[in-house]
Amino acid sequence: MTVAIQSKSAMDKFNEFVKHPYFRGLIEKSLLPMIEAKKEADAANQEFILSPSQQYHVDVFFYSASMYEAVKRLYDIPFFIVSNPSFKGMANHGVTAQEWFVYHYANYRVIATGIYDTALIVTNFLLKIGRLSRNCNNKSILQHPQTKEKGVYIPLLGFSNVIEKYREERHHYVHRSERPDLEFVDQLNGYRFLKEAKEIGLYKGHLPNQQVANAHFMSERNKKREEMKAETDEICLALLELLDVWHPVYLEMLEVLDAKN
Repeated sequence: MTVAIQSKSAMDKFNEFVKHPYFRGLIEKSLLPMIEAKKEADAANQEFILSPSQQYHVDVFFYSASMYEAVKRLYDIPFFIVSNPSFKGMANHGVTAQEWFVYHYANYRVIATGIYDTALIVTNFLLKIGRLSRNCNNKSILQHPQTKEKGVYIPLLGFSNVIEKYREERHHYVHRSERPDLEFVDQLNGYRFLKEAKEIGLYKGHLPNQQVANAHFMSERNKKREEMKAETDEICLALLELLDVWHPVYLEMLEVLDAKN
């Protein structure tokens, strides 16, 4: 389990996120009533058709749950980085330790940026702005008058600022198929290239010391891992500020929906 292997600081932040009243309210007022309504329809052999208020709950819960799962993956990734499968098994698939690291490092940046995109979608459904999910962006959601009126603008902008450093990297990894520019990874890849070239007679020079190359990689990898853990805490704290605003807005929207029904 993720929480069991994190530091106390990270554990506390993640637990605070998981146990936030916003998520508890979604389960109590959205998921559980929906399950019961579905059971009743099935028992009566009736088609279960969502009412407008139920559809509201489904949309808000679905994207909020997706955001929660993405945050959990961010807390998992630093653990995955140092929990390599057997090197023999990886070698059978042509995967090196450095490639394993690069995969998770790039995935972290992509997920982190995607969480902000999901937060825009949650805000869209939470405030009933009415945009399609694919059309939720800063112009249509962050700058929307209702976002500012309900007090969501400032924490959402703060979260956007936290995520900003990942956006350009995500663009390169996703849209240009580029790999992370990490010198300590490239050094180990260079050693591997020279070793393979020497084995087939294409390189006649001396090889760098393998133990030194591996030790440098492990040291730098662990530094990056600690950076990622700190970055995850920063993201989680920014999201907690957003949840603090979302929760009363959600309760207010429920009162409006109940008054209409």
